[in-house]
Amino acid sequence: MRVLPILLFLLTIPACDGAIGDLFGVFPADVFQPETPDGGGQIPPGDGRGFQPEEVGFLEAAQGVTGDVRNIALAQVGIVILAFLTAGTDGVHMVDVTQPELVNSGDFLTTIHDSVLTAPAAIAGGRVDALAVVDNTYLICVAVGSGAPNAVTVFHIPTLLANATSPVADLSAAFVEKIAGPDIAVPGVGGKGGGASGQGGAFAVATGGPELGLAAILPGTPGTWTSATAFVSAAAPKVDNFVDVLFTLNGVFASVKSDTIFGIISLTLTGAIPPALTAVTPGAIDVEDPARGGNFDILINSPTTVTGPGNYPMDLTLDVFSLLVTGDNQIRIFNVTNPALTTAPSVLDGTGDGTVSVDGSGGFFAVGARDAVRVYTSLGGAPQIVAQVPFTTANLIIRGVALTSAAAGRFVLACGGTRGLRIIQWSDTP
Repeated sequence: MRVLPILLFLLTIPACDGAIGDLFGVFPADVFQPETPDGGGQIPPGDGRGFQPEEVGFLEAAQGVTGDVRNIALAQVGIVILAFLTAGTDGVHMVDVTQPELVNSGDFLTTIHDSVLTAPAAIAGGRVDALAVVDNTYLICVAVGSGAPNAVTVFHIPTLLANATSPVADLSAAFVEKIAGPDIAVPGVGGKGGGASGQGGAFAVATGGPELGLAAILPGTPGTWTSATAFVSAAAPKVDNFVDVLFTLNGVFASVKSDTIFGIISLTLTGAIPPALTAVTPGAIDVEDPARGGNFDILINSPTTVTGPGNYPMDLTLDVFSLLVTGDNQIRIFNVTNPALTTAPSVLDGTGDGTVSVDGSGGFFAVGARDAVRVYTSLGGAPQIVAQVPFTTANLIIRGVALTSAAAGRFVLACGGTRGLRIIQWSDTP
């Protein structure tokens, strides 16, 4: 499979997202100096021109978004922006969010479930709890804690879109067959955790156990995929649980539990067949707050905290050149210009109890924290909050989040568990 080294090599090629400095001028200076959410003050309304951040739409069971909606990933196919939402045993929902402010039941496109697949196409493990979009072309679906020997299913997104918007009900044409390699089981961390990430035709799966699954996709319509020998940590760093994983320009980062340490390790990919990973950090870098010993254990075991298949603290995202890691009421921020993570992380406190999700883009990042969505900017140096939207709706706990934008402004798409997809507009400036 000669394409694999080429695909993995592409992961190391630097890319440019554009001049982010121009974005700082979008907001007046006072917007970047509000009081913190728990400081007793009020967040200034929007951008100083009267705009008020608010929920502008939702899709719940009545609109087709059923099940326990926990995680979200976006893909762009032409001019269409698609949101994929994990829903456990209900599969994965597909919604057109090209115009987020106008989303309604007509934008619910389909649910990928065994009921719309014919053999040999099937959802591995019978459920979808974590997911990733690779190159806007492939959807990686992960079943966490299902006990299945293989818990990973791959779909071709353009084919999904073509069939979902046509009279064709069977989505099996989008199924990407696994043709070789070992099974990737995802037991999770006590049935929790689990994550996936990829680009350049390759992807990794944080199994929740001591293995990090690896795979590569051979392009086609729909294409095929092959798994590789899983990465297992050596004594340094020793990893008991791979919690989440993130591909970056500099390689691969993983959040892990190593003995009693909740931390981050940095890895590099090689172009070998099968692909290989090499540790950059000498051991897991602790991300717990020593002043609040055991806060991760408290967060994970709390009956009111959002943990379960596909959700777990230590969610990862990349915002410009910062690696952001969720914790209990805080975000740890690493400078990743040095892949060895030799610089101590900064800490952003007050993000909200139960902070388990984060997504970043162009100098902004959004946090999902139990009963609120908050948006921060790092364009002015130290992160500052620019918007927040609290929720008091019964049974609504915020889980995965994703940033998106449109002509009408900027939005956070948030997973609300049994309350489906929530759409928050935090700026009316595109």
